[in-house]
Amino acid sequence: MDAWIAEELKTADLGDERLNRRFEIVLERLAGRPSVSIPAACNGLAETQAAYRFFANERVAAKKILQPHRQATLKRIRQQATVLIVQDTTELEMTRPEQKVGGPLNWETQIGFLDHVLLAMTPERVPLGVVDANIWARDLEDFHKRRDRGHKPIEAKESYRWLQGYQHACAVAQAAPETRIVCISDSEGDIFECFAEAAAEDAAGAVDATGGKADWIVRSGQDRRLATGKASLVEEVARSPVWHSFEVKVSKRRAACGDDQKQKRRQERQARLAVCTLRAGRVCLKAPWRKDRQLQDHDVNVVLVREENPPAGEEPIEWLLLTSLPVDTLAQAQTVVEYYCCRWRSRFIFGS
Repeated sequence: MDAWIAEELKTADLGDERLNRRFEIVLERLAGRPSVSIPAACNGLAETQAAYRFFANERVAAKKILQPHRQATLKRIRQQATVLIVQDTTELEMTRPEQKVGGPLNWETQIGFLDHVLLAMTPERVPLGVVDANIWARDLEDFHKRRDRGHKPIEAKESYRWLQGYQHACAVAQAAPETRIVCISDSEGDIFECFAEAAAEDAAGAVDATGGKADWIVRSGQDRRLATGKASLVEEVARSPVWHSFEVKVSKRRAACGDDQKQKRRQERQARLAVCTLRAGRVCLKAPWRKDRQLQDHDVNVVLVREENPPAGEEPIEWLLLTSLPVDTLAQAQTVVEYYCCRWRSRFIFGS
């Protein structure tokens, strides 16, 4: 058995030493051939049947499977000065004509599971491991009521996973007090309750200089109101001075939906070299109304990356990043952009 498997599963405890041993064997087989089926990865029929019995055992829960890997990941995190925890949701499509496994994804006929994962990595884009994974299936009845979600508390919405993700990142920060933890979310994570969670910890004084609090970067998904009421978020940041201009290689993209779909990231675009500007500053966001609670206005730092003159017919490149990280200097603002790029393990190259 490979030494790394024994080290990674050192703290595994499935309640039975035989299950722990089978865990090691299954991991070794699947790690050796990750792209093939379970029967193809196993050595013969007996081992394949043993693997399926292992997965069917009620003691083999998802959290217990992840636990030893999470502990090993925390050990690696503690060896770093800064660690990025990227959270995102992926679809596990299980659509089959003969059986229904899971719940609806984007459409009723597309069936499967959703998996919200928190992946830890270094700023140099070296993966360290998964610190949490939440797998669930939508209920078909609830799927038809999604338009009513505006009147539900955050805890009753799917979007609650983003707040929970940030809370998990804070737990990692507490377990690794010498490491700076930065939680990164895309525009789906632009939820005011996440900002309130971070601010509440600050106000409570629960976080000291030794750690226990995760910083965060969220890509803005909406043009929020400001507490001043004089301008919107985008307007306020866009009229601030340009700090820097640089070129970005934009790749070609095929449309992933119909023309009526308004999501920019699903629309077709042509490859080009885009000239973008960078602006940064600090604003106070107006708290939105909630039926079940009173939210407070919050100060956030912002970085705006924008293509000022896109080609005719092309949507401009634009990222508005909200963050708790400092953006007082150009280098600090560029660091925020670089960290966010780690979601794709890509990199912006800032010219002089």
